[in-house]
This record gives sequence, C-alpha cells and structure tokens, in this order.
Amino acid sequence: MIADLLQAFWIALFGGALVFWAARGAAPSRWMAPFALTAALVLASPLGPGLTSYGSDVWMYVTLAERAALGDWLLDREALWLQPPADPHQGVEWILIGRLHHLTGVPSLVLIQCVGALVFVALSLAVWRLARDAFADPRARWIALLCFWMTSPGMWASLPLGRILALVFVVEAARAALVFRGSARDVLRLGLAVAAAFYAQSFGGLMAAGAAGLVAAVRLMSDPLPVVPVIASGVLALLVASPVVAAAAAQAGLPMAGAYLRGPGDVQWLGVLWLNPGELVHQTSAVMIVLAIAGVWASARATLHPALRRFCVLANIGLALLFFTPLYQVAVKFVGGWMVPRLAFLGFWWLPATGTLTAMVDAKPRPMTWAAAGAVTLLFWQGGARVIRDYQHPEVYRPVTAEARADAEDLRDAFKDQLFLSSPHLAYMIASYSLGKPLAVPPGHASPFHPFEQRQRDGVAALSRNTADCWVALFSRYPDLKFLVTPLAEESVEGDLWRSEIPARPSSEVRAELLRLHVLAPVRMTRRFFIDAITPSTAAGNAAACGAQP
Repeated sequence: MIADLLQAFWIALFGGALVFWAARGAAPSRWMAPFALTAALVLASPLGPGLTSYGSDVWMYVTLAERAALGDWLLDREALWLQPPADPHQGVEWILIGRLHHLTGVPSLVLIQCVGALVFVALSLAVWRLARDAFADPRARWIALLCFWMTSPGMWASLPLGRILALVFVVEAARAALVFRGSARDVLRLGLAVAAAFYAQSFGGLMAAGAAGLVAAVRLMSDPLPVVPVIASGVLALLVASPVVAAAAAQAGLPMAGAYLRGPGDVQWLGVLWLNPGELVHQTSAVMIVLAIAGVWASARATLHPALRRFCVLANIGLALLFFTPLYQVAVKFVGGWMVPRLAFLGFWWLPATGTLTAMVDAKPRPMTWAAAGAVTLLFWQGGARVIRDYQHPEVYRPVTAEARADAEDLRDAFKDQLFLSSPHLAYMIASYSLGKPLAVPPGHASPFHPFEQRQRDGVAALSRNTADCWVALFSRYPDLKFLVTPLAEESVEGDLWRSEIPARPSSEVRAELLRLHVLAPVRMTRRFFIDAITPSTAAGNAAACGAQP
C-alpha cells in the first residue's frame, strides 16, 4: 500500500512539475509534455489489466464480436441466452470488430484494445477542436486536454466501449452547434455527429442531441441562429439514425431488471430514489469540481466563449434538478440507474476548470502559477493512484490470463449454444469465447430485459448449498443443463474468484457431491479448468425441500 502511494506521488509530482514548466514558457507546444504523460497514464489502463480482468464489462462485447465473426449480428436477440429482444449493448462497433476478426484472424480482444487507443486519439481530437473555439489562448487547448482526461479516470478502463466512443460525437455535436452558421456543410456536420452518436450507443445519441440542442438554445439568447437549417440537421440525424432510434423505442416499455434500476450511488430517502452526491465525486474528482466552480471567477470566465459559459451554467442547473429531485427516479425507470449519472458528462465541467487553470497560469503574482501546478499535481495523483491501485492489483481486478482465454476458446466445439454452470464471473468470461449459454452471470453485465438475476440466484444457491435437494431443484428448473466448469487449482486467480463468489463451498466439494449423485461425468482438464458433463436427474432428492437447507 505504501509503495503504491509512493508510485502515485512520483507520478503526481512529475505531472505538476511539467505543468509548472509549461506554464512558465511562452510556447503552447510546451503543453505537449504534460499531455504526453496524461496519455501514458490513460492508455496504461484500457490496454492493461483494467480491461482484461474478470470484473470487466468487456466480456459482453467480446461475446458480441465473436458472434458477429460467425455471421450472427444479434440484431434481434441478446448475446448470452440468444433470446429476443436484442441487447442494448449491441452496436455497429462490435459487428465491425467481429467481421474484422473473421477476415484477419486478429483476436477480438486485441482489436478491442486497439479501438481503445483509437478512441483516446479521437476523443482528444474532439476536445482539442472544441477547446480551439472555446478559448482564445492557444495554451488553453492543451490545458483542456489535460483537464478532460485527468478529471475522468473512471472511464479510462472503458475507452473501447460504445458509451465512451459516443462521447466523441457528443463533443463534436456541441462544437458543430457552437460554430453553426446555416450552410449545407454545417447541416451535415451537426446532423451526422448526432446520428453517429446513436450508432455508437443509443444513450450516447440522446446525450449528443441534448448537448447540441442546449448549445443551440444558448446561442439563440444572443446570436441570430438560423432556425430552419438547425431543424434540417435534426431531421437528417433522425433519418440517418432511424434504425437505432426505432430499436431503442421498441425497448422503451420493456421491464428492466433490478440490477439496472439501482446504480452504485443511489440512495433511498423519503420513499424516493436519489443520487448520492459522492457518486459524482467518485466518477470525476473533488479537485476538478472545485476548479469548475472557481470558473465563476471573473478572470476565468473571461477566457471561455460566452455561449459555452451559458451552456455550462444551464446544463449544470438542469443536471442538479435531474440528480437531486424526484426526477432522478423517473429517469432511472427509463434508462437505468447505471446510465443516468453518466449524464454528468453534459456538464462539460472540464471547460470551466480549463478556464480557471488558464487564468491562474496568467495571474499575478506568480504564486498563482504554483497553485495551478499544485492543483494539477493533485489531479495526477488521482489518475496515477487510480491506475496503480485499481487496475494493476489482482485482488481488485483479477486478471484473465491468455491461458484462460485460450481454454475458453478451445471449449467452443462442445459448448456453443449449450447451457453450462460456473461461478458468475468465471461463466461470464468463458461464455465470451466458448459461446456457451451461461446459467449464472453477474446480472449487471447481462441484458437488462431478461431474468438474469433469477438465474444467477438459482445457480449460486445450488453451488453454495450443494445438497441433493437443491441440485434436483436446479435440474427441475433447467433440465437442459449440460456442463459444469470449476477451477483446476484452488490456489489460482480462478480459485480465488470462485471463493469470493461461492464462499460456502470449495469447487472440489461441489464436484464430489455431483459425482456422488451420479449426475457428473468428467470430460477433460484444461490448463485452468475442470470440464464435467452434467446429466440432470430429478431422482436424487426432493426439490421442494431445498428451501429448508442452510
């Protein structure tokens, strides 16, 4: 722990020193050095253990890509149980990755990691372009890039995912609305930016439409914005994105699983669901929030484009009403508790924070420059500590080794479209390569429109209780269960994960009980797993008695 803090300290100190050095120089190019360090920190996460761990969201998307590689685009079914309706996680990105994997043979996970690097470049370019129009000082463009990435460490390990890719087009849509003059090029740029966000992720499309609409609204307060071309852009976006919009509309009335209705930062108070303010600090940074609030300082306000200044004010008033009033519970019922807090991105807090740092760099006396360097040092501390503490520690992000991935892929011939059981996170990763149908997966990683929570409870209950009666109850409910997958070694990453999810029963006891019941037949041992065939039987116990077992 002390070593981790020291590593983060040196990263932070180096970052702060770079900022101080860049701030004292006249050439804007000096800001490339702090941004290069930022890039190194950011890319250390999505290309490293933060992405390739058992707890990562990525395995759902590997499943989508692997299915697409076989020609199954899953436009009408979800990926794990192959049942309608389509999974809202599916998007054009995963279809393209799957087809590229099929054509080139490059592993889908490698392609996803490459997409993470490309998203970093594309999002940096989008932020740079907006900062160029937002600030007159050329140095502010580099400061904006620094603020953007160093104040959003929570999304570093999610860079390849559709919700982050969509942010590229959210920023581009805001910029297109800011510079909109009514030409045909302006109409195309704005309309296609919003449409592209929908294709990256339907929720991202809503964010892009909201950002563009709000920028256009604040411009109307002072500029003679051409209304007809703006409407034409909206029509163009709707036409181009109509397949995605129609699919999202068809899912709007479907009941959502409980795992999606409550996010990690939600609290119940006075019978209403609210967002815990601490969740916003966790997603961003207390330092960044202070810098953004300090953007009301006259010198800081003067650095930012007036329309974007009004945009940030109105956007954050709207976000406060959404997050801290009963409107939050209403919004959660439509898009889920995991997604609503991500609307905080529309606050564009990095813009006023950039204004604050830019003003501090230029302020007299010079100690303000030292204060700016200190603030950025704290931001680097946050980012460096996040990478070191979370993404590099196996007890937090248990790594999926290349051997484990290869083992899962080797099971495809036997497992494809067959029902199998393992601990939830193990089953989640194994399904992505074997294309088997996992009985129990973490509900928050599956489609929100299917009873994965019930299946997860059923699977974990049978594994944890491990009695004849409970196995019969499981076999009665899932008679097509074909395989059991357990860790080969108790002292391994997989064994540790099993113990964390099934603490009551070692995997060896589960196998021994099923062998005793004569429903288990060993098939093979891989480098990481025991693979056993299950022949479900309802003759070995009393399913009705399972509830009475400890």
